[in-house]
Amino acid sequence: MLLERSHCWGLLAFVLVTSLWVSTPLYAAGSKKDFTVGKWTYKYLGQVHELIEKENYKEALKVANKLKDRSGLNPHEKALIWQTLGFVYSALERLADAAQSFEKCLALEAMPDQTLSDTQFNLGQVYMADDKPKKAIRVFENWLEKEESPSAQARYFLAGAYSQTKAPKKALLHIEKAIQGVSKPPESWLSLALSLNFDLNRLHKVKAVLKRLVVLYPTSNYWLHLASVYSELNDEPRSLAVLELAHLAGYVTKETDLLHLSRLYVNQGLPYRAAQLLSRAMDDGMVSPEAKNLEFLGSSWIQARELEKAVRPL
Repeated sequence: MLLERSHCWGLLAFVLVTSLWVSTPLYAAGSKKDFTVGKWTYKYLGQVHELIEKENYKEALKVANKLKDRSGLNPHEKALIWQTLGFVYSALERLADAAQSFEKCLALEAMPDQTLSDTQFNLGQVYMADDKPKKAIRVFENWLEKEESPSAQARYFLAGAYSQTKAPKKALLHIEKAIQGVSKPPESWLSLALSLNFDLNRLHKVKAVLKRLVVLYPTSNYWLHLASVYSELNDEPRSLAVLELAHLAGYVTKETDLLHLSRLYVNQGLPYRAAQLLSRAMDDGMVSPEAKNLEFLGSSWIQARELEKAVRPL
């Protein structure tokens, strides 16, 4: 799960435009924090920004490090530089350095509240990308405590972190809130909810998630899984209905699945449909004409009282 560059660059542009374009001191609302940025710092941060836009990250790192080592910087300027270094290190996939840079930026507490919040969110993403889910949880949970309206995406990241630390119940709590927060959840979100519910043996929840997946992101795997879940819930009629719909949609193509559908037809008192399906599948080369399959086909025709049609396979 990599830190999204588009998010980083968008945030960086926001910082440069709103925080650097100053000629007089700016103060945080309700406080006397000085967010002044000097012309020299402004100039070099602008250069770093231009280099990042050109994807010249190594040169951007050189300029940013040169800026970092300058004496006389105020806390806000230092925070901006450490934040910028975090973005550059992220782009270079030097994730440990990126995390350290964001941590130093946050420790200064010398940026507007919203910018600090965005930086903390980026730090959590870096920890996730660096396979440090426990640290990501610490950062995201702290971030959530201060956010009035946390995004659904943040909930998804936190759910992923808890999932990696083998805490499925906590992970499920956050992924369900994430899914509830959007009209069309991404497939990855639903897949995570599916996996967590399956691990917790919550078959009814598994069924509910699969029903959304077959509507929003239909694949043979989701259709067949849904039919299997209905079967495990001892609801064979619905298992048959789902598998039949999947077959009509072209998702049932493997021999084992075609034979399973045929058996469901027979079990539900529909031997004629079973025989028709098997006959066509054999003609199309999708089911092999081996003895047991021929015997099953003949038996299905007999149960359907189509004795003449049973002769050939038998």
